[in-house]
Amino acid sequence: MRVLLVGIGIGIVRRESDSTGRPRGERRGGPSGQLGLIRRAARQRDRRRTALDDADAELRRLIREGFEQGISGEKLAEAARLSVPRVYQIRDGRR
Repeated sequence: MRVLLVGIGIGIVRRESDSTGRPRGERRGGPSGQLGLIRRAARQRDRRRTALDDADAELRRLIREGFEQGISGEKLAEAARLSVPRVYQIRDGRR
């Protein structure tokens, strides 16, 4: 058994394979096995995209609240690991 790390856009997925290198559970020579893998990867991507969107929305909300509390753009940018212009864009509702 081999373990492959497969990148799917956001993050890395651990996938086990048999001795031939085929992912476990994939049917030999059948397109339905491949289509099932593609559907599963697409669902996983959608879940991760939703989680990322939620995290971005929370970060933007917290940055706006930080400005309301009088925290400087430079400090907010450092804490958020964003550029100073980006935190001001978030504050102003641009992009």
